[in-house]
Amino acid sequence: MVAGAIPLGFQYFALIMALCAAVPAGLILFNWLATLNGGSIRMRAPMLFALGAIFLTFAGLVGEMVQSIPPVGWQLNNTTTAWGDTHAALIGAGVFGGFAALHYWFPKLNGTTMSEGLGRAGFWAMLVGGIVMIVPMQLAGLEGQPVDVFKFYEDSGLDALNAISTVGSVLFAIGFLVEMINAAISYNNGVEVGPDPWGGSTLEWFAPSPPPLHNFDLVPDVRSNEPLTDIRDAIRRRGTRWTPPPARVPEPEAEASPTPDAETSPTPEPVAAPEAEGDAAGGDGDDGPVA
Repeated sequence: MVAGAIPLGFQYFALIMALCAAVPAGLILFNWLATLNGGSIRMRAPMLFALGAIFLTFAGLVGEMVQSIPPVGWQLNNTTTAWGDTHAALIGAGVFGGFAALHYWFPKLNGTTMSEGLGRAGFWAMLVGGIVMIVPMQLAGLEGQPVDVFKFYEDSGLDALNAISTVGSVLFAIGFLVEMINAAISYNNGVEVGPDPWGGSTLEWFAPSPPPLHNFDLVPDVRSNEPLTDIRDAIRRRGTRWTPPPARVPEPEAEASPTPDAETSPTPEPVAAPEAEGDAAGGDGDDGPVA
């Protein structure tokens, strides 16, 4: 727009608005970085594509913001530098962001996960291919190479940059095809997972995968912006809450043992029977005195 046939005042107004738009874009970037810093990062395929999306998107937006300055826009209008900045932002936000979402939501959509190995291979092919494709075009644009022409100028010293960019575009296309093949194979042959393979915090991960039409048999209790985390905490507390110990049953009392006095007291001896009357009088008649 700054290269169009419009009054200079409108061009400076567009410059001011572009610089103002960089403020919320920067806040979004720092918000993402702060979220990553405070979270538990697992470098799986969704996270790799998300990081690639952040890098390429903001790299392209910085270039677009620089081109919003009228003198710079006049020089770089319709050059491959402008093409490179625009495509960096589009590839980052659209392609990498789209594949990050596809890897993340595929288990919920289909009940299976996409291949991690093919996902990593596709990511690195697309990232390296995208950088190799874009950076040489930006350098060629700084030398004045235009876009949308049938044939580039010969003997301009830009043949090597164009050749490198072509190799990068082929590598990027290979990575894109690998991701498409990954999605096609995983649709029927992916690893089956439960409703919450990523440990999410929102309610869609509480429903089965793929979710039924009614989603939930009972309406979940929502108390914060992370209801599934609250549900997990409630289940954890229920499983580990304190329970009183069982009541003690008194043991039956033992039989009373004999007292120590009874055990140590001697047994009384039997009493001798009294003697007969005769014996008491001095014996029988034979032994008595003779008159």
